[in-house]
Amino acid sequence: MTLNISWIWAARIAKVAALLLFFLPWVAVSCNGQPLIEASGYQLLTGSPQVADIPVPKEKLDAAWWAIAGAIVIALGLVASFALKGAKNAGRAVLVSSVLAIALLGGGMGQMVGQMRGAIEKEAGKADKGGSEMQALERQLSQMMGQAIRVEIKNGFWMTLVLLAAAGACGVATQVPQRGRGPVSVDNTGGA
Repeated sequence: MTLNISWIWAARIAKVAALLLFFLPWVAVSCNGQPLIEASGYQLLTGSPQVADIPVPKEKLDAAWWAIAGAIVIALGLVASFALKGAKNAGRAVLVSSVLAIALLGGGMGQMVGQMRGAIEKEAGKADKGGSEMQALERQLSQMMGQAIRVEIKNGFWMTLVLLAAAGACGVATQVPQRGRGPVSVDNTGGA
């Protein structure tokens, strides 16, 4: 039973560390290497990413529902690991909450980054459609900006997913039956 308890404690530590990693950078948007927007997991939760010296209306910065849901699931899994009786039950709670959090965070980040990249490509792909010289210049500038802007998922996000996977693996390890440590019986009958 002590091995299962060790796995549960390892899973709990991984979950606490995953929650702490919400304070590291998760995503960044840059233009020619100059940062425009950078957000930690916590900033995605609150809808307050660090924005470079460009005016962004506050109503445009909504909290990311998937980051909120992921943090709640991680915290609930941690609480359940203490509340449930038995290492196997606690391990199941850790496993389920870890898998669910990975799905929420991974899917949400993928969707957000995909939407950002799609908007950038849309701006960069605008075709020249007649009009005045000023409109043509604006389109050309939009295309150049779109090609220079990069969206990058930062290490804080990836480390969070790795720790959640580790917590889930510890949850799986608690489900493996332990071998008895009693005395070994020896057959002295000579095989008869």
